[in-house]
Parts: sequence; structure tokens; C-alpha cells
Amino acid sequence: MDNNIYDEEEIMETILAQKTISTQKTYRNAYKLLKRVIKANNNNEDKSILEYDVNELLEIIKDVNYLKENTKAGLVNIFYLIIKHVGDEEKKKIIDETRTEMKLKLHRERIKKNKCLIDILPTAKELKHKLNKLYENEEYERYIVNYLMINLNVRNLDILLMILDSKNKISDHNINYLILNESYILYIRHTYKTYNTYGRKINRITNEKFTKALKFIYKKREEQAIYPFLLYNESYTEPLTKENISTYVKRMSIDGLGEGQIAKVMIHDADLKDNTMNKLNKISNNRGTSVSTLTEHYNISLNK
Repeated sequence: MDNNIYDEEEIMETILAQKTISTQKTYRNAYKLLKRVIKANNNNEDKSILEYDVNELLEIIKDVNYLKENTKAGLVNIFYLIIKHVGDEEKKKIIDETRTEMKLKLHRERIKKNKCLIDILPTAKELKHKLNKLYENEEYERYIVNYLMINLNVRNLDILLMILDSKNKISDHNINYLILNESYILYIRHTYKTYNTYGRKINRITNEKFTKALKFIYKKREEQAIYPFLLYNESYTEPLTKENISTYVKRMSIDGLGEGQIAKVMIHDADLKDNTMNKLNKISNNRGTSVSTLTEHYNISLNK
């Protein structure tokens, strides 16, 4: 093996060691993809990233027509991290300029795409009307799922949860829970996308319909003689997992919107209110996402 390639792999491992598990996975996949791109451009022969002229490799990445722009940006970011690690300030500056250009391009595309959704997506009022219809029609599982996405702005993983009738019955701190109480529900999240950043989250839900719907589901699980997980497959033989939760949640969501589109509706609604920042801070806290990320990626009324 070429010494530069060996050094490059050592550098990547050092970079990865400082990251969270999810970021490690993202960076490792991006690095492997970058190496495949290099081989495809080099007669199927491997070549160290460190050997390339900086502008040459940047052009190779930009010219890969089968990759999306955000994927290309991820490859450029890996290039940047490796060069930053070896301390080549001149190359780092050139790559950073390209990263900035790509971020601006992606930002403009996101604004254009999101603004098109204003006339397509329902309003928050319409979502809540349809949510109440789910309750009236006794579609309680769908009601609970959509209530959590609309009112607590959660992602798919947050909805993988168990229903308990006492906080004292919590035995696994890697599971999310809805705890039944007489006049409220305690929603405890140990597993969600940004847990490593924001830690355990606890919400108190006092909505009467939500409480009644959840108690109905809990009783149903007792009658079915199965563990009181909120969501199961169609035959109720297996609770949903992180591998299949996204498909089921999208199918159960109002109008098939999915959690991302529902988040955009609620953020747009916050943007229309007088107390926008208070609303955004609440969504930020509920979701475990910075306000800057919300406004950059989810705000369909953003025009800058």
C-alpha cells in the first residue's frame, strides 16, 4: 500500500475518533464514496487524497454527474478535514472557499424548494382539524402519532415508544416512554436523533383527548396480551424498529406528509405569529434542533 494512502487512513481514524457514532458513520461512508470516485477517475486504481492537486480533486468531485449536490458537499468536507489535519493552510483555504460556494448553492436551492411548498402544504389549522377527525373516528394510534408530530415536533425515532402506567416500571433507559397518570401523560425520550447533544427530554401532556386515546391503546395491548408498545406491524406480532419506523409513520401521518413536512407546516405557522422567536425556541427545544437549523432547513417562508 502507498504510504500516503496509509497515512490518509490513519488521519481519517483520528478524525473519526473525535466524533459521535452517527457522525462517524456519515463521515466513514463519505470517505469510502470519495475513494470510489477517485478510483473511477483513475483507471480503477487507488490514489491518495494527499497526492492530488487541490483544484484537480475539487473538479473531479464537482463533475460526478450521478451524485446530488449535498452528497458532493459531503465529499468536499471530507477532503477539507483531511487537509486541515495535515495543516496545509493554502489548500485548506481553497477547499473552504469551495465549501462556502456549495453551501450557498444548497441554501438557495432549499429556499426555492421550500417556498414552493407554501401553496401545497396544509396550514397548521387544517392539520389540527384533521387530527381531531382522527380522534372522532377512533383512529387512536394515528391520532397519537400525529399529535406528537404536530404538537411536540418529534421525528420518527421519537415515536418508537412503550406505554406504561407507572414511572416506576421503567426498566430500560434506551427506550422512549409515555407514562399514564390520572390527569396527564409524561413523555420521556431517551432515544432520538440528537440525544448525544441534548440529552433526555421530558414533556408533560395534559390534553384530555390524548390521554383518553393513550389509555384506550394501553388497554387494547393488555387485551392483545402483548407488550404495550405504541406501534406494531400490521399483524401485531412485532413492535416497529428504527429500521421500519419511517415507512409506517409516513403512512400513518396526515395526508401522508411525514414528520419533515409536518415540521415545516408548524415552523411556517410559528413564522406567522407575533411571538415567532418564542414559538421557534419551543419547537427547537421539543425537537432537539437549533433554531438556526430550523430556519435554514425547514422554514418554507424564508426568502433570504
